[in-house]
Amino acid sequence: MAVAFTKDDVLEGLKNVYDPEIGINIVDLGLVYDADIA
Repeated sequence: MAVAFTKDDVLEGLKNVYDPEIGINIVDLGLVYDADIA
């Protein structure tokens, strides 16, 4: 059975990806504009 992810799930997961130079996640930095689930 497939697991369905929502846009919020993806954005929440991306909050664990940090810019290595300044230590802030890429979502809070504004580097992620949108997420499309296909």
